[in-house]
Amino acid sequence: MFIAVNAFFPALIAVELALIVLTIIILFIGIYYNIKGFVKLKNKFIKVLGGVINKNFTPFYERW
Repeated sequence: MFIAVNAFFPALIAVELALIVLTIIILFIGIYYNIKGFVKLKNKFIKVLGGVINKNFTPFYERW
């Protein structure tokens, strides 16, 4: 369908390519920032989890 349309309107090819490139760039930026955010979130989660575990296990060490 796109090929048939492009045969009649060559300008649409350029528009489609521009849209595809823009979409890919936006996706890559989004994925990149999500990964950075996820790593920060994971580190924070590990710290919180570590704090909780340390609080729970401190009395055990004190008893012994």
